[in-house]
Formats: sequence, structure tokens, C-alpha cells
Amino acid sequence: DLLWADPDDSIDGWHEPGKAVSYVFGPDISRGFCQANDFSLVVRSHQVAERGFEYLHGSSVLTIFSAPKYCGEFDNAGGVLFVDESEQRHLEVFNPKDSPEFSKEFSFSFSYCSLALTKAAGRRDAV
Repeated sequence: DLLWADPDDSIDGWHEPGKAVSYVFGPDISRGFCQANDFSLVVRSHQVAERGFEYLHGSSVLTIFSAPKYCGEFDNAGGVLFVDESEQRHLEVFNPKDSPEFSKEFSFSFSYCSLALTKAAGRRDAV
């Protein structure tokens, strides 16, 4: 449930939240998971991130949210993570407030958003 649950910097362990569908987990859980699996980062989605991305748990968890102005109800940016051959990471953020024409393209599904963001970035190595 690590990728579906939501990270929370203010707790330890796993907790059932009051309103969410899944669980929330603390930095000790992500740290233990990364150590056990020799990972430096857990990349996840399923949670609106105002800037299109959000690092939590001492930068060991990265939430990427690629749908700007999600469902027309949020004023969030969209983010895409690029990883090159040497595993260097680069975040690209698309803010619908900066480009009204660009934000019109994002009235469809997550798959369409990912494709449009990759095309707009002119990159083919999106992950």
C-alpha cells in the first residue's frame, strides 16, 4: 500500500486517516522501505500537489501530480519527472496560470496530460 497511501511528515508508522480511502505513513516507513530495497527515492502519485510535485520524508518520497487544474477544482500546477541515462533527475513544472492556451489542453485524462506535457517539454525521456 506504500504507493497508494499518503505520506505524512507528522506521524510515525501507519495510520488510518479520518477521510482518505487508504492509509497514511510516516518517514520511518519510507526510510525502512528504501533501506530494505536499496532505493534512494520513492516516486508516487494519486495526491494533488499544488506545485505539481512535493518532496516529503526528508526528500525520500516524491509525489508527482501531472494534471494541472485538476478536475477544474484545484489551482495546482502539473509536474513531470525526467530521468536521464545517468539517473540524474529533472522536474519540469507546467503552471496553467502562466499559459491560458496550454491549460485548455488539460481537460482530458491523466494519460492525455502526460502525453501533452512530454510533447510540450520537447523531451522523449519522460518517466
